Amino acid sequence: MIANRKKDRLSSGKLLAAAVAVLLLSGWASPAIASGDKTPQGDGMVDQAGEAKAPAAKKTKLSNKEAWKKAGKVPELPALPHFLAKIMPKKAHTIHKWMWVIRPAYALIIVTFAFLFLMAVYRKRSILPTRLQTVMEMIVEGLDNMICGILGEKHGRAYLPYLGALFLYIVCLNWFGQVPLMLSPSSFFACTLGLAICTFCVVQYTQWTKLGVKGVISHWAGDPKDVVGYCVAVLLIPLHITEEFIKPLSLGLRLYGNIYGEDVLLGSMLMLGILIFSFFPANGIPLGFPLMLPFQFLALLLSTIQALVFTLLSAIYILMVLPHDDHEHEEHAESHA
Repeated sequence: MIANRKKDRLSSGKLLAAAVAVLLLSGWASPAIASGDKTPQGDGMVDQAGEAKAPAAKKTKLSNKEAWKKAGKVPELPALPHFLAKIMPKKAHTIHKWMWVIRPAYALIIVTFAFLFLMAVYRKRSILPTRLQTVMEMIVEGLDNMICGILGEKHGRAYLPYLGALFLYIVCLNWFGQVPLMLSPSSFFACTLGLAICTFCVVQYTQWTKLGVKGVISHWAGDPKDVVGYCVAVLLIPLHITEEFIKPLSLGLRLYGNIYGEDVLLGSMLMLGILIFSFFPANGIPLGFPLMLPFQFLALLLSTIQALVFTLLSAIYILMVLPHDDHEHEEHAESHA
């Protein structure tokens, strides 16, 4: 009886381990299986025009498959699209081609849930705050102190809605990848570049409305006062114009590179944990050790830091295009305070 019970426990434990392992390994299908079809072979020699056309069509189809193979070689945590590609191998190539739509769809889901959550908190606000309201007020107060400390009281409150929403949104984007079967939209360059373009538009709007055309050109030229200054302005103006486009590009690349690197690190640790137990006999059942768990806590911290860096740089870029009189007045007031 005891031996039978032990066997039952072992068999149930193996089934549970197999279910977990299949879920974790769902995104690790080999690219050849995930592509779902074979490369079409030629039917033989044809005329010269046919020989020119057939390799072109074949090359186009192979290029799409190569893109799927290259994506499959990068280790990352298995997500819902990888799971669907595993259970529907014939649709795997199509799923990969539509990843540029799937990732923004995740961002849309985050926006929807964040909006509904914040609206629910706002409607239930009271004089005697609840714990959730207290936490939200602490977050808003901390963002207000940080942004006003950079832009000053006058401009800080004006840009608090944008910069505060930017910080909270990026945090949600980065953290969303830690949810099982979910993806981090910020590991997609198009998403981070879109956020950087938003900051670029806000900076340019502030620059042209606050300084005017003459003030912007004078700012780009370095406010020349003499002949030497005007001569140097010929070199400074192209550099400043180039800098205006480099700033959003660097913002998007920085956030994308860090979050994508975190996903690759977590995927590598997941694969390493599975390989550790691959040397132990388990009757064909894949087992694994969760090596990625400590790194997931580190990823939560680094994701928050990256959102903070993006927000701080956006605030600094706005500060750089504000009128100089406002900066001098604020510094003078702080010196007398």
